[in-house]
Amino acid sequence: MPPAPKPIPDPARYSVQAPDLFAFLKQTFAKMPRWVQVIGWLVILFLFVILVLYPLLGINYFQGTVIEMTRDQNSGQRKNVRVAKLRVHQSSGGISFTNDDGEFTIAVRGPILPSTGTDFSVGDPTAEQDFTLPAPWPFISLFNPNLRKIFRVPLGDGLHYYLDQKEAESTLQRKPSELKSQNRNRSTFGGIFSPRAVLAAAPPAEPGFTMHVNLLQIENIPASDIYFRIRVNGSETHIDSVPDATSPSSKRLSVDAKPIVLDDFDIPIGSQRAQVEIGVLTKRLFGEQQLGLASLVVEPASPSQVGELKTIRQANFLIRYEILPPVALGCSGINRKNNGMIGLSFWLDNPSQFRNTVTAVQYDLGPTYNPSLVSFPTVDKANSWTYSIAGYSPQVVRATVTFQDGTSLDLNTFCKVGRSSESATAYYAQARSYYFDEQFDQAIQSANKAIQLAGGSFNPALSVRASALAGLGKFPDALQAYKIAISNDRSALMLNSYAWFLVNYLPNPTKEQLLEAARVATEATDKEPNGARFDTLGWAEYKLGDFKSALRALETGRAFLERSGLTTNGNWQTIQYHLGFTLLKLQQPSAAQRAFQEVLAFANKYKNSNPEYVNEAEKQLASLNKANP
Repeated sequence: MPPAPKPIPDPARYSVQAPDLFAFLKQTFAKMPRWVQVIGWLVILFLFVILVLYPLLGINYFQGTVIEMTRDQNSGQRKNVRVAKLRVHQSSGGISFTNDDGEFTIAVRGPILPSTGTDFSVGDPTAEQDFTLPAPWPFISLFNPNLRKIFRVPLGDGLHYYLDQKEAESTLQRKPSELKSQNRNRSTFGGIFSPRAVLAAAPPAEPGFTMHVNLLQIENIPASDIYFRIRVNGSETHIDSVPDATSPSSKRLSVDAKPIVLDDFDIPIGSQRAQVEIGVLTKRLFGEQQLGLASLVVEPASPSQVGELKTIRQANFLIRYEILPPVALGCSGINRKNNGMIGLSFWLDNPSQFRNTVTAVQYDLGPTYNPSLVSFPTVDKANSWTYSIAGYSPQVVRATVTFQDGTSLDLNTFCKVGRSSESATAYYAQARSYYFDEQFDQAIQSANKAIQLAGGSFNPALSVRASALAGLGKFPDALQAYKIAISNDRSALMLNSYAWFLVNYLPNPTKEQLLEAARVATEATDKEPNGARFDTLGWAEYKLGDFKSALRALETGRAFLERSGLTTNGNWQTIQYHLGFTLLKLQQPSAAQRAFQEVLAFANKYKNSNPEYVNEAEKQLASLNKANP
């Protein structure tokens, strides 16, 4: 007999059949023990708050890395540089600053709807640029707080920001003139993965006074990790060396029983009376607590009052400060001919009544330039410390300004195509850039505008106009323009420019003109000696046939350049070129050969080489090698 079949179990006794999870819970949840139901409801409530309500109504974290995509100023190769200490602002989230790796974090309080755009501003409050980030999705924001790479591309007409790397790379390859139509409305956003570009056009920075705090001492602060909030006329101001709410906890000050002491920091106050507030705060579990506040009115100073120390005692605050003169950096830029580069000229904008309060200016052009640091005698007070460069893209120029009392102030500006103001100096700087690019007609137009704005007499612009006239072959007009200029201005800078014109540009100068060049160059070296001015004197003596005097002047000029660290400056190649010919005349072929080899070595290292000098040096070396095999 076959075995009896096993009984089939009843599925309903062991499981609940349901088409989906929600139907299963509906059938079984009410039958579960009460404590399981309570835990279940708490889990559901927690997930709802964390994944839905918190991102929509609470805090959304935006993290980003700002990367500047630019070209090396020497090689032209693309390079990515992370942008440090960049101010990032969001109206609901406050202010943050990128760290040394270009990273920032901002907590934006909701509500923020997914797939919408959130607007941010970057840069100094007086020159902000805008970009938009998409809001995070609720579930994604729990695991990834909207981490983004933001690519900044500087071109001739401003800054462009992109979320799409390929579009940023494409922009870098295009000419600035092709990008003028890309300034989009910042209030719209095409979707969470759409690229975004904003064209930045920063307003000019006007010269303003600075409150230099020599000493800030605060007593009777309870033990805590503290930071500061500095406001000028109600607007919060970030000071790099002073910890604030955006600083990481490691940068805040740990207070014990001793007084808090800070020294040597600067607060920009503008050109009018300013209300300055300095608050001391500490973080609490919920928000922050103010531990002290000082409020004072700071008045602009006259030239005789700048640098005058003032002491304020208020509650538990002791503040010792001085007012620094109003200064700012200005810049004018042009599109250069044919090579896709731009020419930039920048200067120290300093009202005339305060001009003598500045004793030195040093520019920092960044690591892609040789030399990267530029100061006197390369830049001179006589023409507002103006300097000119050529590059592939706009850039930040930094400067350290030193005043009569030894106090120094750090400034910066973003240089791009266009003028930062409509002043005479702005047009003069533009004329310089045109002149160096051999756009002589435009140089004359800009110089004439500068002279007009200055009331008919502006000697640096007269000098550029004269040089541009010489570039067009209008030598009688150029000579007349120079004579007018030196009749009004016998500064070393102007005298050297006139002497250099006579000895180097004027075709077939007469002996009287060469003698005048030597006299004027001697006056320039007596007033403010430097390598370039001794080179002018030496070349004038060479043209007069006084080769021994020429050698003394040229060797003195070379020593000046070496001591000043200016062997990467174009004047170094020029003086070696002149030394080579002078030594040949003095029958010193070995020394002449070394000088001409220096001309070629300079050309192999640096972009600012003179091709005419190189060609002639190669010919002379070939001749010397043939004569002395």
